[in-house]
Amino acid sequence: MDIQKCDKCYQSFNYPMIYDNIPNTIHLSGNSWVYMDGSKKYLKECCLETYLVGINNCLLNYDQQREICNHFKGSVFKILLIDNKTQHKVFELKENKYKSFKCARSNTKIMFDRCSIRYTESNESYGIYTNSEFKKHLKTLQEPSTSIDVDMINGYDLCSYIYLLQDRTAVAINASVFKVGKTTQPNFERFKNYPKGYKVILHLACSDCHSIEKNIIELFKQKYTPRLDYDTESFEGNCISMRNDILNIITNSDNCI
Repeated sequence: MDIQKCDKCYQSFNYPMIYDNIPNTIHLSGNSWVYMDGSKKYLKECCLETYLVGINNCLLNYDQQREICNHFKGSVFKILLIDNKTQHKVFELKENKYKSFKCARSNTKIMFDRCSIRYTESNESYGIYTNSEFKKHLKTLQEPSTSIDVDMINGYDLCSYIYLLQDRTAVAINASVFKVGKTTQPNFERFKNYPKGYKVILHLACSDCHSIEKNIIELFKQKYTPRLDYDTESFEGNCISMRNDILNIITNSDNCI
């Protein structure tokens, strides 16, 4: 394809196969590296192509691969910023959207089976932004520095946060359902993506929101009731207890600002 592959593309091992007993279906297996924004998964443009058609796909010609990739990318993307330095286009991973495709030139329907693909979140420090959010973030990065690094205090990244909130739906029906989240967007930028009507229970800076969120979710799965009808990071229980658990995990991890 036209987009240069990154190291993570080649680590994915998404090699295509066709089985005799399942004709007209391309099977892809391996690992896809994703970037999370709340419960949504995002792929870099090159990694999306690898997810869609695999690496070294000789079962589809170049025009077919390009048609599939261009069709599913569309015009909507966000900006991924890694370590406040490297920019990439990222696209939301909507798994149900990618199961079949009809090639215009050949008029043939191609089915895809990606049930064997695993998802691994990148452990890089990153943020995901809309175009307007990204412009605001750039302005904060370009502001003159003072004697104190505005993004770092005592070695802690002030663009790394854990939060607990009650979304608009739970607030409206007075349900004790609360969402654990992480963000590397500065200050309260992340909450602008939520529909109005939510309540923030906790918003705390820490050194590594990625690993801390995983520890919180593991505890919450054991202690509270997962509410998958909301999303994979939402749980039913007492919000004060949840807040205290989060504070304890961050403090015990020696990550508290």
